Amino acid sequence: MTRKSHQAMSVLAKKWYVSFVPEGRQVKRTAKTFETESEAKAFALKVLARGLALTAGTLNPHLPKRTISWPDAKIWAHSE
Repeated sequence: MTRKSHQAMSVLAKKWYVSFVPEGRQVKRTAKTFETESEAKAFALKVLARGLALTAGTLNPHLPKRTISWPDAKIWAHSE
């Protein structure tokens, strides 16, 4: 397997993202990607514990498409 195809498979394995504005920044958001919803939720709980706003969801082309808005993030992160 070539390095390029390995990177492509690695990217496709990631299905979830959590996006937030890191402490000390005013505008620029950052995102972290995860293979599972459980991993994304665990990270989201850490972000929420720091008092930061976040959004989350599934990455394209994964279906069904899910988008978790900031008002729903706390409930989503605590759900099983």
